[in-house]
Amino acid sequence: MKKWLSILLVFALLMPAGVLSAAANDPIKVFVDGKQLKFDVDPIMANNTTLVQYTTVFKALGMDYSWDQKSKTVTGYNDYVLMNLTIGSRVSTVNNKKVELTVPARTLNGRTLVPLRFISEATGAKVVWDGKKRTVTITSAPERNELPLVMRETKWNDTAATVSTLETATLYSKSEDYLAYEAVDLGGYATFPTYYFDNDKLFMIEYDVAVEAESNYDYLVAIGTLYNAVEELFGEPFHDELYFYDAKDYHEDVNRFADSIAAGKAELTTAWQVGYTEISITAFSDDEGGIVVLLTLFNTKE
Repeated sequence: MKKWLSILLVFALLMPAGVLSAAANDPIKVFVDGKQLKFDVDPIMANNTTLVQYTTVFKALGMDYSWDQKSKTVTGYNDYVLMNLTIGSRVSTVNNKKVELTVPARTLNGRTLVPLRFISEATGAKVVWDGKKRTVTITSAPERNELPLVMRETKWNDTAATVSTLETATLYSKSEDYLAYEAVDLGGYATFPTYYFDNDKLFMIEYDVAVEAESNYDYLVAIGTLYNAVEELFGEPFHDELYFYDAKDYHEDVNRFADSIAAGKAELTTAWQVGYTEISITAFSDDEGGIVVLLTLFNTKE
């Protein structure tokens, strides 16, 4: 009798551990906007990071994607986000900014797995992990509309005919390579948009900013206003640099800095990556003692 009691006691002690062990080995479930995702390879956990098959999660998040076999790099993108992850590398890029990963992308059973939280949050989605249920719940980011505002409702690869239909400003010059328009308001400044085409496909929009300047300092005010407006829409730039063509650095003295740009001794360039769209603000001498300020959008996708 005592022997049987001892055996029953052992089973009783072991059962909770067995149940917990089984739960810990249950497949991880992933839901995006209430829909459970199905993977060819089950998600795995590594260093408290959930990794999943990239094709499935990119599709669920509304992302396009590509795979470079030579560099072993996954690229995911939409209108606002461009990310790259390389197999085995802890360094990723999101909109041209380097990001350190806790766990790198890897391969398993012929499939490429990527860190789920990193991918999701890079798109602006919200991620919740339920450890007891081994479930990841993802809520997609709200739809964005900032880029159409800056691009005046045009899209990359639009034809000249399409752009001319969408643009409401007055056309003042054109050729087979460009359409140039009278001033439109951008950030409170009159700007003159020019649309550039390659084989009748839109690839660049350039806004020439008109500044009513009493001094060169007024150009810097305009640059700062545009900078703040773009930063509010798209976050911090990936590139922000001043170029001085002599040994002197006047950027702490704004008036002398502005004069150095007007004199052709310095240039200013700031750039944002928004998906495959690069947005830049540049300032340089107009060779007549003033400053040219341009806001440019460029399609970087080949």
